[in-house]
Amino acid sequence: DETHDRCHAAAHHGCVRRRAGAVPAAVLAEIRPHVDDLARDSGLEMAPGRFVLELRPPGTDKGTTLRRLVADTAARTVVFVGDDLGDLAAVAALRSLDVAGLVVCSDSPESPHALRREADLVVDGPDGVVAFLAAVGQHAHAGPRGRRCPHGNDVFAGHARELLGDLRDERLLLVGVV
Repeated sequence: DETHDRCHAAAHHGCVRRRAGAVPAAVLAEIRPHVDDLARDSGLEMAPGRFVLELRPPGTDKGTTLRRLVADTAARTVVFVGDDLGDLAAVAALRSLDVAGLVVCSDSPESPHALRREADLVVDGPDGVVAFLAAVGQHAHAGPRGRRCPHGNDVFAGHARELLGDLRDERLLLVGVV
């Protein structure tokens, strides 16, 4: 199992390294009492998600964290990548901010329908996110708008151009999970 620091929040992924034959839900059920104890002892709150138990300061969520990141970085353009119910708070925050924003859903069979519906772009899991980010990177260095990105990423690059404009002159913040 692995714990990640995510801007003053921690996520304990019970399915990162599953034991052979273990079902993710069963693994989470097994570790949940320990995570509950850790949350109580450290003054954090536990929020369940898709195959994850998140620990975070009381009263915070991904939306409050995204707002703080945008304010701290003076970002004018934000790409948020999500794959879980807990990401909906960040989507709502992004929609309320005065920035150019793009929400990408890293889709899987377990992805919540609400996230797919709210996303500007739905890609096929982590591999789709990597392809999208590669296209965004190519576009950011491509020169004038309208230049085609190489390597078959034109569809993703088109979404990047349409929704984010010319990235070369923007303060871009990429936020998300894969």
